[in-house]
Amino acid sequence: MSDPVRQWLPATAALPTPHSEAGCGVRQRLLAALAADDHQRAWDALMRCAWEVEPHDRIRTAWLPCLAGADELRQRGRPLAREAVLLRCVRERLRDEHGRLPPDVRPLWVVPSTASDDPLAHLVAAILSQRGRIARPWLWNPLPGNAPFLTAGARPHLAVDADVHAGHVTLRPDDVFWDVTTLVDGPSDLDLLRRGSARLTVKRAH
Repeated sequence: MSDPVRQWLPATAALPTPHSEAGCGVRQRLLAALAADDHQRAWDALMRCAWEVEPHDRIRTAWLPCLAGADELRQRGRPLAREAVLLRCVRERLRDEHGRLPPDVRPLWVVPSTASDDPLAHLVAAILSQRGRIARPWLWNPLPGNAPFLTAGARPHLAVDADVHAGHVTLRPDDVFWDVTTLVDGPSDLDLLRRGSARLTVKRAH
C-alpha cells in the first residue's frame, strides 16, 4: 500500500524537520491527517503542537507544515475540506506567540499580499523573530509609512514604494523571490537577519 504522505505531500514532507522527538511525532501525525483530509486529527495535531512542543520548535513541527501542506494539496487538486479553519487556527496560535514576545519600537513589518496570505505573514514574522530579527505582521491600511516592510504571498500584488519595500517572501520555493524554507533553514548571516539590514531583494546565489 502506498504512503499517502509521500503520494500527496512530498514537498511538505521534505521541509526542515523539528529538533525534538515530541515535535517529530506531532509533525508525523499532522502530515498523515492532512494527506487523509481528516480534519479532527489535523486539529488535534495542531493542539498537541501548542501543548506539547517547545515554542522554538513549533514552526517546524506544525505551523509551517500545515500551511505548506494545505497549499500543496490545493495545487494537486485536493484542497482540504476545512482548510480555512486549520489555517485560521495556525494564525491565531502565531498571533498568541507574537503577543508574548518583548515589544520592539521598530520591528520589520510583514504585509500579506492578499487577505488569504494573512497566515503566511504571521508565519514569516514568527520565523524572523525567532531568528533574531524582530518582525510583526502588518494587518492594517494604509501601508506602514516610512518603515521598511516585507510582503508575503504568491506574488507581491501590492503597489509598493521600492524605497521601503524590503523584499518579498513566498511559501513555496520560487526562482525569483525568497521562500519560507530559506528563512527557517538558511545561514545565520542571511542579510535580513542582521539587525542593521533592511532589504532582501535578491535571490540567494546558486
